[in-house]
Amino acid sequence: MSTFLETLQSRLAEAEKNLEQAQKRLTLAHAQSAEAVTEVEGWKKAVAAELRREQQASGVAPHPQPEPEANATSPDPNSELNKTQMVREILRQNPTGMTPAAIWGRMKNQIAHRPYLYSILKRLKDKDQVFIRRGKYFYRVSPKTEEGDEHSIVQ
Repeated sequence: MSTFLETLQSRLAEAEKNLEQAQKRLTLAHAQSAEAVTEVEGWKKAVAAELRREQQASGVAPHPQPEPEANATSPDPNSELNKTQMVREILRQNPTGMTPAAIWGRMKNQIAHRPYLYSILKRLKDKDQVFIRRGKYFYRVSPKTEEGDEHSIVQ
C-alpha cells in the first residue's frame, strides 16, 4: 500500500473521530439547552404566581399575564414540538439519512419511550417533512423563495 493512501486513510479516521466527538458535544449542548429552558420557564411561572398572589393580597385586580408563545428557538422541552424539533435537527445534521435505531441512540435520553420516536417520524412523514429511502429517514429540504417573489403578481 502506498504511503499516500495510508496517509489519506489515517486522516479519514481522524476526521471521523472528530465528527463523532463534535456530534456528542452537540447532543450534550441540546440537552443542556433544553434543561435551561425548562428551568427558565419554571422560574417564570413561579414569578407570575407570586405576582398574582401579591396583587390579590393588596386588593389590586390582577392583570392577565400573557402566555409565552412556543417558538422554534425556545420551545417547552416537555412539549411534543420540542421533541419533534430535536428529531428534525438530528435529521438536518445527517444529510445521508438515519435509521430509527440511530435516531433513538441519540434521543433515548430525551424521549422516554421508543414507540414515541416512531410516532414523531410518522407525523413528520405525513407532513412531508421527511422521506424514507431504504430504511433511512431523510430531512426534506424545502426550496427557498426569493425575497419579494412570494407576493408577485404575473401580468
